[in-house]
Amino acid sequence: GLSPSEEDKQNILRAVSVRRRCPDAVLWLVLLTSEARAVALDAGLQGNRCFAIEELRDCLLVQSTQCRAWSTLLCNLIVTTDDEEVEEISRPSSARAPDADMANTGGDMAEAEPLEGEGKDAKGEEQGWRGEYAWGLDFEVYGFLPAVRFRGRSFLEVVETAYRETGVVVLAAQVDGKVLLAPFSELQVIAEHTVFFGLAQSEKDISGLRLRATGSGEWREWFHKNKGIGNERLSEASRATRIVEMRQRKSSFSAPRSSMDSSELAGG
Repeated sequence: GLSPSEEDKQNILRAVSVRRRCPDAVLWLVLLTSEARAVALDAGLQGNRCFAIEELRDCLLVQSTQCRAWSTLLCNLIVTTDDEEVEEISRPSSARAPDADMANTGGDMAEAEPLEGEGKDAKGEEQGWRGEYAWGLDFEVYGFLPAVRFRGRSFLEVVETAYRETGVVVLAAQVDGKVLLAPFSELQVIAEHTVFFGLAQSEKDISGLRLRATGSGEWREWFHKNKGIGNERLSEASRATRIVEMRQRKSSFSAPRSSMDSSELAGG
């Protein structure tokens, strides 16, 4: 098989080829090593659409040391778990099938010993770490447009109100077309079509937070509209920056020389 560096080189060449042939195509590139990502950026690929598995793994490890169970939270959000799996995970080791324990431990587990707190006939934290873990598996990310009562308020106020009333954790919002995690400073005034994202166990939990006149999927329409508006603003800002740079470069070339340096005087 190919080495990681060779595989990254081939994928970079493919990405550059696609970019040249279809410049308007939305291209995402996932590489194996961080060195290859630097090469891809030098080749002109967009940094926000180019990732290295090595960097993601390292960042995930660092974040996990700062925030307990961060890796578990992130993995649960990107992996779908059905009800049967959740039920199997929530059972105590003594009541689980041997194949299930073998599968979850890579086949190295001879016999699972019950852990402290397992086997209790209760829900949530009373069932020990298995119950807490299975309870967390039920949470999903839901998008929504804010209710009328949230307009003009700050992101912090929405977070506090949502958690106090419904237990929903509002963790992100769309600002200028981009999704920002915890934009406490960036989002001080909420507009009518600001898109929010929250962790909830069901869509019913966010019913009291979203705009009642909208359906559950209307936020997606405004998400794309806001993204387009944000891209237009970014393009205008980039064009303005380029114009200023061109003018500055032009003025520097056309500026008259008011004096001669010492070397030219000495040579004269």
